[in-house]
Amino acid sequence: MSISVTKRIIFLGLVVVALAFAIIYSGIIFQKESGAQHMIELQPDGFYPKELTIQKGDTVVFTTTREKPFWPASNLHPTHGMYPEFDPKEPVEPRASWSFRFTKIGEWKYHDHLSPGFIGTIIVGEKKTESGMASAEECASGENKLKCWENVLNAVLRDRGLDQAFTLLAELYRTETAFAAECHSFAHTLGIAAYHKFSKREDVELSPKTYYCGYGFYHGFMETLLHATGDVKEAQKFCAYAEEKLASETSDAGGACYHGIGHGAVDGGDPRAWGDADAMIKPGMDLCRRVSRNDADRYRCVTGVFNAIEILARDSKYRLAKLGEDPFSICPKQDERDKEGCYTNMMPRLLTNLNNDFSAIAKQIEAIPEKSGGYAIRDMVILSLFHEYIRMHFSESDYAKKGIALCRSLNPRSRLPCIEGLSGGHMKYGEPQNEYKKGLAFCGSNLLRDDEKEICYRHILTRLRVWYREEKAREICGLAERKYQSFCGL
Repeated sequence: MSISVTKRIIFLGLVVVALAFAIIYSGIIFQKESGAQHMIELQPDGFYPKELTIQKGDTVVFTTTREKPFWPASNLHPTHGMYPEFDPKEPVEPRASWSFRFTKIGEWKYHDHLSPGFIGTIIVGEKKTESGMASAEECASGENKLKCWENVLNAVLRDRGLDQAFTLLAELYRTETAFAAECHSFAHTLGIAAYHKFSKREDVELSPKTYYCGYGFYHGFMETLLHATGDVKEAQKFCAYAEEKLASETSDAGGACYHGIGHGAVDGGDPRAWGDADAMIKPGMDLCRRVSRNDADRYRCVTGVFNAIEILARDSKYRLAKLGEDPFSICPKQDERDKEGCYTNMMPRLLTNLNNDFSAIAKQIEAIPEKSGGYAIRDMVILSLFHEYIRMHFSESDYAKKGIALCRSLNPRSRLPCIEGLSGGHMKYGEPQNEYKKGLAFCGSNLLRDDEKEICYRHILTRLRVWYREEKAREICGLAERKYQSFCGL
């Protein structure tokens, strides 16, 4: 064999070895960059392991043994906004798996979107330490504000109880715009945590503050209860417990709880119904008819159903674009006693569609029949609309003057319901526990005519026990103009 041939053979051999080494080396680099792989399995009683600590760049593979679709996704439910990428965007079939590579350091809480009572935590990059817990103030200057605030709220709930968690929630609502936008979802997570304590027969010291942020607490609690047990009697039992526990504080705990039942029954958990609003609300409507003790319970329950479907219609994955374009379209077909609850709870979408043009929206509402089957509708919908006027304009110095002028510019039959809506908006969106201060100041304003003052005071004073304990309600009643104090009924 010639030297040149030998050299070529040796050269080719070296090339092969170099390539092999390169392939092996690149594989090592790839493994290092892609990280380790971990498994989490959803079993009949929850995720295993429930808490997992990994390193940045590691991948987690999610599977299930439950023989039904599942959907592991980041908190908060149902928006998944804490870590939006940590979301398969659709159900995972029971014999399939879903993998996600974690590239953000932090403590990421997650849930099964189809059964949100199943929860877990993935800690990326560092183990959770009590001393490492940020304060609420520190959260505001961090990159992952929402996740940070959730951790602080959970810590307060665990260490200081539900009432203190709601106190912090109210403070963050007042001081942090980003938090306020997700306040309902944070209250929702407090409800889920409270349910887990209740299900273990631990005492849940309910707070009168559970109405904060649109009753999100009851939405989360009931949604989790219904998914975990499907036990309607257990839902009724908790509502009775809430009503009794908070009887001295508020007359509305039971009603708020029934609203939560309706809301919790409609969460988009069944993908087969997506795209059909009637099919999506049917389980909730059927449940409301079964569990309600009276018309008042039924009303609050169905308002929860429609509240839920309006929220789902905002998300394209539920394929409810037609409902989004014409949010009142499902209301005329409802039972007579349920129509008003439908119209009022589909209102937020109409506000979006018409760019918060209250005059234009009022004209659409005025086309609704005044009554249906003896149930008042149109006036209640106008009233509900002008609650939202207060929410949007409360911080403006001349909001009252402009709001009153707007009411008087409407069809004359809508003027008084509009004024009543403004008064109610003060109570719905005012500073927690001090809502009445600006509410009574508005009712006593010289800007109002006598009939407007009367309906303003009537709305607030007849509902004082919804918001306050009896002693405080009596005190507040004494602050109203004397001739209207008879409305208090105390």
